[in-house]
Amino acid sequence: MKIRSKIFAIVGVLGVATVVVCGMGVYAISANRAMAELVKARSEDNFAWESIQGAINGVALNSRSSGWPLTARPRKSSPTR
Repeated sequence: MKIRSKIFAIVGVLGVATVVVCGMGVYAISANRAMAELVKARSEDNFAWESIQGAINGVALNSRSSGWPLTARPRKSSPTR
């Protein structure tokens, strides 16, 4: 083989390697974008669920004393005191 053909072969191999690496980079960027959109959608769902859960807990925990009378009555002292 002549030196010229060896140089062209090396340049060709390096060119193909460059194209392959660039393709892998483009694929990684698009996969990252898709994963970021998925994570964003899931986090929005989780945030909505947490706010609903907080409202449910607020109603459940704050309504425990709703059976108590609304007027304040003086408490009778215990007979032992």
